[in-house]
Amino acid sequence: MIAPDSPWAPLLGLLPPELGPTLGPWLDRLALAVGPLRARARTGSGVPDGFEGLSLRGPYDRLVLSEWALADVLPEEFIRRAAQGEHAFYQLARREEARAKTSVALFDPGPMQLGGPRIGQFAALLVLARRAREAGATFAWATLQQPPEKGDAKAGLHLGLDAPGLRSFLLGRTALAPSPADLDAWFERARRADWEDLWIVGPPGTIAPGRRIAGVKTPVGRIELGDVFEPGARALDLTIVRGAHRRSLRLDLPPEPECLQLLRGGVAPPPKPVPPERLARTPGVARPVSPPILLADGRKVAFVDAGESITVYTVPDTPSPKRGRYLRYALERGSHPIALAWTRRRLVIVSERAGELHVHDTHGDVFRAGASRRPFDDPSAWQPSTRPALLARAEVTSSGDALQSPTLAFLDGASRLIGLQPLRATVLAAAPLAALQSLVSASTPLRTVLDRMARTLAPPPPRSGPPAMPPAGDTVLGFTVGTHPALRLGLLTLAADRCTLRRVTGVSVDRLFVVDRPVRYATATPRGDRVALVSDDGTLEVWSLPAAQCLLRVVAPT
Repeated sequence: MIAPDSPWAPLLGLLPPELGPTLGPWLDRLALAVGPLRARARTGSGVPDGFEGLSLRGPYDRLVLSEWALADVLPEEFIRRAAQGEHAFYQLARREEARAKTSVALFDPGPMQLGGPRIGQFAALLVLARRAREAGATFAWATLQQPPEKGDAKAGLHLGLDAPGLRSFLLGRTALAPSPADLDAWFERARRADWEDLWIVGPPGTIAPGRRIAGVKTPVGRIELGDVFEPGARALDLTIVRGAHRRSLRLDLPPEPECLQLLRGGVAPPPKPVPPERLARTPGVARPVSPPILLADGRKVAFVDAGESITVYTVPDTPSPKRGRYLRYALERGSHPIALAWTRRRLVIVSERAGELHVHDTHGDVFRAGASRRPFDDPSAWQPSTRPALLARAEVTSSGDALQSPTLAFLDGASRLIGLQPLRATVLAAAPLAALQSLVSASTPLRTVLDRMARTLAPPPPRSGPPAMPPAGDTVLGFTVGTHPALRLGLLTLAADRCTLRRVTGVSVDRLFVVDRPVRYATATPRGDRVALVSDDGTLEVWSLPAAQCLLRVVAPT
């Protein structure tokens, strides 16, 4: 398995785990031969902006002053230097508009690149993608046999690198070699777009050695691949050519089973989204059997329903008589949902299966389906006793990018903060909310916290005696912020009658609103502005605390 701290881990993490250890040494040697991406020196355009050096060519009104002094002292030497082209001229510096560098790789997956050379092309794709990423450049790749159409600047180009893109690359073989017209079309596209960096990857002779793009001074890089025709040899010859630089490598091919797996697709296709089901056709399925989880700053509410699926409702900003929009996502057989998160406009499900944690993306393009498992470095870190008793909310701690999936964190049943990184799980904190849990059971910590809340955000009015305490039997749901009479942090509690919600600020105990059904589950948003309630009869409600209004009410079908 590839090391999590390896520079190739984000890219090789898109592949099955058994392919990483064999491709890693390949990528190191190939990246060293290709070299880093450097900015190209641009001259001849833009507004003049002083001088940037000397040149042997230029008009005589920019001749260096020492040359004019030579004309006065040694006129014959001045004439000789003029005839031999040895005069020095000031070179103008020109201001260029800021723009991102662009690196493009064009591949020839034709009949001359079957077997080993195709694996070499795949390695070149990973190397060039990481090379562009480290230089802060935009990376794109395309097939030479699919030239861009006129008037369509983006046709044929694949931006970035992700699991669907890798699968498309591996399966994108063709029976035809690129024609001269294909090459001319791509070079014309490169000239018009002024690409900073261009590579041609294919068999020797795809383009003429040393060919340049007309109107652009950047030479075209070439990575030439060919089989080794020697008895008993399973290797690949690579030649990297960039201007006057030329390097050759011979790389041993991975074991035959891994080569076959890679050539046949290597990357599992993303699962299709589960389409929503109509509630009228599945009576009783939408009844919540878990606490509701408020996601996306309270704009989404999700729960596990009686049909063993995840139902996600869209919460309106104002009360509406219409039923909210919803989607239902089926759970995998044998999996137990642990936590829910919302990132990049989609639901992410953290579940436990066979004693292991898995991350499932409902669209399949942020968290790869083939690498959902998140193991702990210490296998004993996750035990049945650490499973949350109720459904938890997972927070997104890092949004990730095109090459790396986001990272998540949630609280387990032992009050530990569990972090889910792209390749593993880890315990970030042993008991981060132990103090909050003690608020419900012990009066002394609660009195201390309420006393501190009385001094939070706004000075309290003069008073004597201990801080205001919630009535006995209240359940703490989370924190909330009150604005009247002053901005003040407080606790959101559910009264013992299971119908009244209160705000306790340490200065006062205020009743927020009363519902007409006993509440079984209640959760609040992290910033304390919305609360979701599930009653004993399965009715779901989402309330706005600042406005004390019900934004969404869904009555489960009977």
